[in-house]
Amino acid sequence: NRSCKRKQISQIAIQCTTYRITLSTFVCTISAVYIVPDAPVRAKEDLFEHMVLLSSKYPNYMSLGDYNMDAKKQKNREFFKSTCGGSLAQIVKGTTREKTRIVKGRDSTSSTTIDLAFLIPPFKGPPTSTEIPPMTTKFMRIFEGF
Repeated sequence: NRSCKRKQISQIAIQCTTYRITLSTFVCTISAVYIVPDAPVRAKEDLFEHMVLLSSKYPNYMSLGDYNMDAKKQKNREFFKSTCGGSLAQIVKGTTREKTRIVKGRDSTSSTTIDLAFLIPPFKGPPTSTEIPPMTTKFMRIFEGF
């Protein structure tokens, strides 16, 4: 469990909890991440450094969550590239959040890709096996295509 405090008293900028999951013979390590929208850059750099460290230690590592960093923006893609150094790839391509608000009396809708998933490229998903219970097989479908 890793967190970084903000300048404001008792508010956490980043929460990251990491789990090891075993499905039959497949073992993966997953970090669940939340970054507040105004998190300091240094805190984000520390998180990504931690993610790269975990990806070097665990072969089937992934990090998923609300990063509050729009992957559609060039500066954020450059940040991912510079901090991950090819160790991790961000795979979410579509819009993950839409927001409509009234601006000057008119509805204005914005769309962002801030819920992200980072995987070690190329990700090797769990094996398909008849030994794996049906509930686990359903869970495994999220890995297909990576």
